[in-house]
Amino acid sequence: MVRTRKFGGQRGGVQTTVLTEADILDAAVKVTRSAGLDALTVTKVAEALGVTGPAVHYHVRGGRKVLASMVAANIMKREFADQLVRRPGEDWDDAIERVLLVTADLTEEFPGVVNYVLNAQHGRVEDVGVASFVVAQLHAGGFGPAASAEAYTAICALIVGWAQLTPLSLPQDEPPSPDLAEAIAVSSAISPREHLRVAVRALLTGLRTRLVDNRDTEGASQTAGSAGAAVHGSRRPSSGKRVARSDAAKS
Repeated sequence: MVRTRKFGGQRGGVQTTVLTEADILDAAVKVTRSAGLDALTVTKVAEALGVTGPAVHYHVRGGRKVLASMVAANIMKREFADQLVRRPGEDWDDAIERVLLVTADLTEEFPGVVNYVLNAQHGRVEDVGVASFVVAQLHAGGFGPAASAEAYTAICALIVGWAQLTPLSLPQDEPPSPDLAEAIAVSSAISPREHLRVAVRALLTGLRTRLVDNRDTEGASQTAGSAGAAVHGSRRPSSGKRVARSDAAKS
């Protein structure tokens, strides 16, 4: 529930407007869209709202750190809200690609958010249902539990690597190393979204191929095992006959 507080005699002085947490979040999202998450500060949000900094602090205890976390979570939940549903006629790999490309759209519209989320979640996508959706699509594609875990790990690694090569998602106050800067320069020949799309498609194609190969290998092993059992079984009667003949000869 959104809390509404009027300021008069409280820390921050007398405010001429009624300020709510929803107002603060909305202003913070706008600042992030225009300047990036790295540029988000309590002061800029206060300026956008026409209030004093302490007025914003009154609602957001913890300052910029809490504010950035609120903004990132809000953006992730909002942008993925209507994406985590398998669409009619959509294959499992197309569904995963579509959802992952939301990451590229977020990077372009809200610079710094994706990198912040990946760092905060240690390489995992913010817990808004993305992980469950991706794993569910892998299961639908025929991947077992172990194979799904391996595939999801590869997908997470791809997203982290892509973010490292995307200037829009990198912290502005932490310039990349010379080697990474060179790789970024090379990858900048295509848009971040297209870069991610190509990488995701290559990974999913490889996963699909591996799945088919594993099925063929398992099928061949089962066929060979059945054939071996049949041959072994067919030899048992003859062995019995030889034993019977031997007993007859002794008698």
